[in-house]
Amino acid sequence: MKRAIIIGAAVLILAIVGFIVFFALHAAPSPASTGGNAGGKLPGVANQGSNGAQGTGSSGAAGGTQGANGTGGTTGGDQSLGGAAAQIKGFGPVSNDPVIAYFVDPQNNVYVVKTTGVISKITNGQSTDLSSLQIQDLLDAGFSFDGKKALVSFGDPAAPQTSVFDVTTKSWTALPKGLHSPKWSPTDTRIAYIAMPSNGTLNIDVIDAANLKRAPVVLTSLHAEDWTLGWFDKSHIVLADKPSALAAGSSLLYDMAKQTLTPIVNGENGSESIWSGASSSTPPIGLVFASGPANRGGGLRLQDISDSNSRNLNLLTLPSKCAFSIETLPTSTTTSTPAAATTTTSTITKKPAVTKAPPRPPTYTFLYCAVPRDQGSLSFSYLPDDYEQMAIFTTDDILKINVTTGSIEPVFSDQSQQIDATKMKFVNNSLFMINRYDSKLYAVLFNG
Repeated sequence: MKRAIIIGAAVLILAIVGFIVFFALHAAPSPASTGGNAGGKLPGVANQGSNGAQGTGSSGAAGGTQGANGTGGTTGGDQSLGGAAAQIKGFGPVSNDPVIAYFVDPQNNVYVVKTTGVISKITNGQSTDLSSLQIQDLLDAGFSFDGKKALVSFGDPAAPQTSVFDVTTKSWTALPKGLHSPKWSPTDTRIAYIAMPSNGTLNIDVIDAANLKRAPVVLTSLHAEDWTLGWFDKSHIVLADKPSALAAGSSLLYDMAKQTLTPIVNGENGSESIWSGASSSTPPIGLVFASGPANRGGGLRLQDISDSNSRNLNLLTLPSKCAFSIETLPTSTTTSTPAAATTTTSTITKKPAVTKAPPRPPTYTFLYCAVPRDQGSLSFSYLPDDYEQMAIFTTDDILKINVTTGSIEPVFSDQSQQIDATKMKFVNNSLFMINRYDSKLYAVLFNG
C-alpha cells in the first residue's frame, strides 16, 4: 500500500513539473533588457553628450559610433545582417523613458511625449523637460507637422479631454471636451477629429490650433459609431471602423477639395490600413490588412486610393508596424558634347541666355515594415485583436519595399535584438520606432 502511495505521489509531482514547464515555454516573451550585453538584450542608451556609447553585436564585437540624437550601439559584428550590414551606421535607444509619441526635426532634435505626459526635448543624448506636468489616464498624443505643438488626449475614452502644448512658449491650451481620435494636419496647424452630437450622427470637424477663437468647421456628417480618423495628406482624410478580426470593417475616404465621401475598404474582418501621401512617381497608396480564414492570421495588399488596383504582399505583419516614406533617390547624369560652333561673316545679335532652374529630382514612395520572424505563430492569432490587446508580442526584422517595383530588401535583421516595433517613421536617413517591450524610442541609423 505504501509503495502504491509513493508511486502515485511521484506521478503527481512529475505531472505538476510538466505543467509548469509547458506554460513557461509558451508564455509571452518577457520585456527586453536595456543593458548593453549580447544575447538578445538591447544596447544601452548613449552616454549623455558622449561620442561612443557601446552596444554589442551577436558575435561579441562592440559597436561604437554615436548617431544622431545620442543613439549609440551599432550592430557590431552581427553576421546575420548580410548585405544590409553595410547600410547600418548605428542602432540603439533614443529615449531613457517610455514614450507615446515623438517628433524629429531637421537638426535631429527629438521631441517626445512620455507615457507620464511629460514632454521633453532630446539633443545629442541630453534630455530636457519642456513640460513637467504629469497627465493621468493618457490616451494618445501627437506632434504638429513642424513639431512646434503637441496634442494630448486623456481622461474618459467616452468623453476625452484634449489639450495642446506650445513647445516655444511652453504653455498649455485646453480644447473643447469630447474630441475623439484627434489628428494633426500633415501640412499646417489644423486638427481633424470626430464629434458626436446628440442627434445620433457622427461629424468630422476641423479646428485650427493657431486660431482657437474660430468655430470648428464641420466637413461631413454620417450615421456611424466607434470609428477612428487618419489625416494622411493635405486634402484626404480616412474614416475607419476600429479593427477587429471578429467584425467586418470598412474605410471611407473624405476628399476635402471635392467634399466627397467614398468607400475604399468594404466589409472586411480585421480591416486596418495606413496611407501614404503622393510622390512624383506614385499617387497616394494604402497598405491594407484583412483577417484570414477563421479570422486568424491575415493578408496584406497595396491598394491605390481609387481602389482600382491592388497587389498582394507575400508577408504577414500589421499596418501599425509599417510606415510609408517618400524619398529622393540620386539620379545618374550624362555629359553631352556640345555641337561644333559655325563661323559666319554676318553680325548676329544674340539673345540673353535664359537660366532655367534645374529640374527637381523624382521622389519615390517606399514602405518600411517590421515583420515578425515567427510568421507561423502570427498566422494562428486573431489579428489585429491579439496584438493590440498585448496578448502577443513579436520579434521583428525590418524590410524596405519599393511600392512601384514591388522589390523587397532587408534593412535590419539583428538576431541579438528583441524589437517589437510600432509607430515607425523614416526621418533624416534614420528609421525611428517605439519598441513595445519597453515603450522606449529606438532608431536605426543608415550610412549615406
